[in-house]
Amino acid sequence: MGATQVTALPEEMFHGLYSLERFFLRYNPRMTSLPSRIFQGLPALYRIRIEGSLETLPEEVFQGLTNLKELYLGHNRIAFLPESVFQGLPALEFLDLQGNFLRELPDGVFQGLRKLEQLRLSDNRISSISEFVFSAPGFPAETAYVYLHWNQLDLTTIRRLDDQLEYLWW
Repeated sequence: MGATQVTALPEEMFHGLYSLERFFLRYNPRMTSLPSRIFQGLPALYRIRIEGSLETLPEEVFQGLTNLKELYLGHNRIAFLPESVFQGLPALEFLDLQGNFLRELPDGVFQGLRKLEQLRLSDNRISSISEFVFSAPGFPAETAYVYLHWNQLDLTTIRRLDDQLEYLWW
């Protein structure tokens, strides 16, 4: 679904669609948020791609998506991430947050993403990152590719992250 005048999606929109595997929502400028439980009860959902309009993410919007492997949230207007927004996603391999308005990352935001292979945070407004963001329990600092280029990080932070992460692109 893309380039429409939709302003909101009903929370129960996908109830009963147990075999739904992919959800794409692109460039709906009037829809800035999602209902907090819109993806509940979708065990087959493995890819979500939402681009162009989101400003906020409810904390529990992705909870229970145990088979979600790819989450594309790039090129929105997201400025803040709730600390537990990505918790409970044991299969997540790819997380795209590039091209948003993020300024900071909560310490535990990537906790438990053991299978994460790529984390794209480039082209945001991030100016500092706590030492605990990528040392949270379950974050695969030895194997995940983390993209942080086109942010506002200072050299001291980049050096610390380079020591902390095996694959850092800045």
